[in-house]
Amino acid sequence: MITAMIGNYFSLALNNRHIALKKINYMLDEIAILIRFKSATVYEIIEHLAKDERFSTLDFIHKCHVNIKTDIPFAKIWEDAIDTSSLSYLQKEDISLIKSIGMNLGISDMDGQQSTIMLEKEELSTLIESAKNAYLSKSKLYRTLGILSGAFISIMII
Repeated sequence: MITAMIGNYFSLALNNRHIALKKINYMLDEIAILIRFKSATVYEIIEHLAKDERFSTLDFIHKCHVNIKTDIPFAKIWEDAIDTSSLSYLQKEDISLIKSIGMNLGISDMDGQQSTIMLEKEELSTLIESAKNAYLSKSKLYRTLGILSGAFISIMII
């Protein structure tokens, strides 16, 4: 039973990664809209994202919002929030891309930020496709291996 639960845990982690990356893609869309049509600052962007329920599972946004009024530079606040987030199912390249979003936010004019966001969306779409393929190919394998290894251990004990 425990091995089946472990298989399900790994399968769920793959699904959570895919879902989180899609939410980050929606977040980039929202940021692009805020910059393009409202000329929003990073503070306004974070405040808007923190209030939006769609991004409530991305806990680093709330952590940024809490610390945004301090004297610490925004890029450092963003990086620290990601480092302490509960998104443990993301891979290193996912974390690296999310950190680069915050590092590039608010450091250039509107056109530069729009271009950067489009570039990051392209990189993110590759990661989303990779996460989707990993989920489709490995999740059933993890669940099956969990069940079969549990059955094998049970037979060995008997």
